[in-house]
Amino acid sequence: MTKKHFLCDIVDAEKCKGCTNCVKNCPTEAIRVRKGTAVTIEERCINCGNCIRTCPYHAKIAITDQLDIRRLREFKYTIALCTPVLYSQFHRLIPPGKILNAVRSLGFDDVFEESIGADSVTVALKELLKSNNLQKPVISSTCPAVVKLIQVRFPNLIDNIAPFLPPMEIAAKLAREQVSRERNIPENQIGVFMITPCTAKATAIKRPAGINRSSIDGAISLIHLYPNVLNALGSVTEDASLQKASGFAVGWARSGGETMTINAPNYLVADGLHNVINICEEAEMGHFHDVDFIECHVCSGGCVGGPLTVENPFIARIMTRDIVKTLPTSLSAEALEKEKKRYEAGYFHRDKPIEAQPAMFLNQDIAKAIQLVSRAEEILKQLPGLDCSSCGSPSCRALAEDISQGYASVTDCIFKLLETIQKSAQETVNLIQKEQRIARKGKEHNQ
Repeated sequence: MTKKHFLCDIVDAEKCKGCTNCVKNCPTEAIRVRKGTAVTIEERCINCGNCIRTCPYHAKIAITDQLDIRRLREFKYTIALCTPVLYSQFHRLIPPGKILNAVRSLGFDDVFEESIGADSVTVALKELLKSNNLQKPVISSTCPAVVKLIQVRFPNLIDNIAPFLPPMEIAAKLAREQVSRERNIPENQIGVFMITPCTAKATAIKRPAGINRSSIDGAISLIHLYPNVLNALGSVTEDASLQKASGFAVGWARSGGETMTINAPNYLVADGLHNVINICEEAEMGHFHDVDFIECHVCSGGCVGGPLTVENPFIARIMTRDIVKTLPTSLSAEALEKEKKRYEAGYFHRDKPIEAQPAMFLNQDIAKAIQLVSRAEEILKQLPGLDCSSCGSPSCRALAEDISQGYASVTDCIFKLLETIQKSAQETVNLIQKEQRIARKGKEHNQ
């Protein structure tokens, strides 16, 4: 267990009241409250940002890169990789070309749309679904929080995850190669920075699943960049040449956009953490063999509901729908043919298989692990089984596991603590009464 976590951290310990809201709402039981402060078990965290949403005291924030000109100057050429969610955060009359130009004016040499990667994945998914070389249902690999959730909690579904890179990685690869080719700049001197609405994407850049190294050099949260872009909009003009992705690809920002684009014959779409968990549970039990494709988003409404956004997700969803209508629905025939050739060459595939990361990992030594499980089961029998989280663990079973590993004690349970206090108090009363009886007998003897 560690207090300082890569992504979600207590930045002001005075703000954390130890209320256990984050503990109760964590889908993988990754958070504990110890000594009045929330701490994170890093290997269990899927970086969904739910703790940020549910903390009433704003003690949790996303740790991302800042818009630092000094960092940008470390590279000879810098690219801002823009999420399509960005378009939905501003007034509907502001065209994407102007928003992208405003981002570029903040110190970047160029901008590139993440949605271009979505256009590529669209082609790859269509080709995959045509073939028989797949395990149904195919689960979208677009949301890194869903991928991590499956790694941690539903490892039996790993083989169902689409074998492709997420759109942001494909877009970053394409952007880096294009700039290197056109400007004769070595790829390692080109910096790509993701403008992200999502905590999971920020972490996936640092710790990607299924690839050796991310093509992205940093992640800047949309919520932190928003004021800068808003101010820049007043001094820039529209540059329509910057917006190149299709309307359907931009539509991936909202739940259902991916499925609409690939036009899968039988599909399911789920957004929101609890809905995704329910779908994964059903899929793991084998209830969806007749389903071709499942699109899942941990955030309600899709990426427009990310924890690092500004606009209300319902409004942002409508805005995205309206923006999609103004753009070409698909790529040109020439561009589609180019994407098919990339697919056949394996350009979109991951470097290596995604590995399971089971949440309950007690010890590498199997014998010791079995001992810890047995001890946890014995401890669990002593606990009340109310799962109230007052102890700082999400459930009585989780507390028993924590105790077996030395992370907690039985008296962290308020009911066991009360029993201990009552027993101690009764023993004290008994001792006092005994002393009083001895004193009385001594007094009577003296008389």
